[in-house]
Amino acid sequence: MADLEFYTIKDVQNMLQIGHVAAHALFLSDDFPGLKVGKSFRVEKKAFEKWCQSTKSIKLGYAWNGGKERG
Repeated sequence: MADLEFYTIKDVQNMLQIGHVAAHALFLSDDFPGLKVGKSFRVEKKAFEKWCQSTKSIKLGYAWNGGKERG
């Protein structure tokens, strides 16, 4: 089996040009293929690329409001 390669939350943040809070919310969303390892977040590179190709938009709940939408 080939070794899996992963992106960190910082890698995803830089690639998508989003802030830390948005990146954290993305990793906590049900639609994102990320995982938490201890206190760190990771996403397998191929799963991330597939997600990017198949996802047109995503609405994020932010950490400062408990993942709930404002309104």
